[in-house]
Amino acid sequence: MNNLIEMNTINQKVLKQFEDDILTTLKNCEQAKLLDDDEIINKLDNTKEEANRIKKDQIESEKREQQIKIERDN
Repeated sequence: MNNLIEMNTINQKVLKQFEDDILTTLKNCEQAKLLDDDEIINKLDNTKEEANRIKKDQIESEKREQQIKIERDN
């Protein structure tokens, strides 16, 4: 159970870091070139993929936590 909580905490921190990185990147780029900047587009794509993976992991973790609670209560 502690591992699940620890992983959820790490995942939340990673998602927050992704958000901060994206905001910093967008803040520092020229708006006119935003859609033409391959680095930004790639960063957004990679972040989206990783965020989706983390969200799936969190869903599985939540399911496992519920199973543990049920088993503990029985």
